[in-house]
Amino acid sequence: GDGALFCGLHVDNGRIKGTMKKALREVIEKYNLSVRLTPNQNIILCDIRRAWKRPITTTLAQAGLL
Repeated sequence: GDGALFCGLHVDNGRIKGTMKKALREVIEKYNLSVRLTPNQNIILCDIRRAWKRPITTTLAQAGLL
């Protein structure tokens, strides 16, 4: 396709709180990512450029989302 990446996040019981929520919001707003929710209440971050892969995964891992 267009070379954009995506990142799927498993969400336990469909809820994100505290530092996880803050980190997720920061990543979505900073990189202006498209977000999709799955029928199982998981999250897919879309339209990630290759240059953004490392900082996004680092931030999400530090917050415990990966």
